[in-house]
Amino acid sequence: DEYENIWYVEEFYHRLFETKKLQGKTLIEVGCGPTLRAALVASRYGCEVVCADLLEKNRNFVQNWLKNGHAAFDFSAQFKHVAQLEGKDDIEYLEERVKASIKEVIFCDIMENNPLHPRPLEQFDIVTSSLCLDCYTEEKDYFKGAKSISSLVRPGGYLAFGSSIGATYYHIEVCVRE
Repeated sequence: DEYENIWYVEEFYHRLFETKKLQGKTLIEVGCGPTLRAALVASRYGCEVVCADLLEKNRNFVQNWLKNGHAAFDFSAQFKHVAQLEGKDDIEYLEERVKASIKEVIFCDIMENNPLHPRPLEQFDIVTSSLCLDCYTEEKDYFKGAKSISSLVRPGGYLAFGSSIGATYYHIEVCVRE
């Protein structure tokens, strides 16, 4: 499988949801980027998902996919992998399930004390953030961002960080969209 090394985030989320029995929770993916990673897995468990990102381009990408589905971007390989984790072969059900789970796509800036500003601070049952903090080269900025992200976690909630810091390599696939 040409994608075997890039689905580690989906596999981590799958294990997290399976072992913690996280049903019907609220989830925010901080630094969602142009992806559906957390929503794709969390949607199986009836979670209400908020996708949050600093970049308007990333937010627009997710909103365009919500409106146009695979016509906007084909996530078939990712959907196939998650379907296999769920013990299924068919991926048709995933698009509608993911769309139904995403409640909002919003602005987020983790360098602010309230990362959702100008919105009031809101807390969630589950907060995920993958590779978002890796772009900060100054330790003080890294910790400020981590503190800002953690402010979104409801008491008794879960925080799941994904990072490449300390990794000996990072696998990046080339993607060209025509």
